[in-house]
Amino acid sequence: MIWIISSILWYEGLNKPQQSDYLLKTFENKLECQIYIQENKVFLIEQLFKEMKDVDGFKLKTFEYICKKESLTEV
Repeated sequence: MIWIISSILWYEGLNKPQQSDYLLKTFENKLECQIYIQENKVFLIEQLFKEMKDVDGFKLKTFEYICKKESLTEV
């Protein structure tokens, strides 16, 4: 199991929140993930705004970061 950062995104005009996973960095535990978010918030927000601020004409209204546990699948 690994932990990743996921963004929960709310857009104007959409009824349900969207989700986007940040896969450039993984973590061994939830605390490590939370510390990374806290210490790198500006970088993460800049990346988020570059990619997700306006999607298919929908404007980002608000967002939240969460740490999410994922299982690795062997190939």
